[in-house]
Amino acid sequence: MDVETARMTVLSGVHAYPVRMRCATLAWKTMLAALENERSQQ
Repeated sequence: MDVETARMTVLSGVHAYPVRMRCATLAWKTMLAALENERSQQ
């Protein structure tokens, strides 16, 4: 399974509840922000 397919599979349960998309992606966005912050401090 490629990365894009894996991402879509994880979010497939949220499809019925579009309002919850932000909540479902919050952890992912937080991790990306933390990694970017760490890179910028090096």
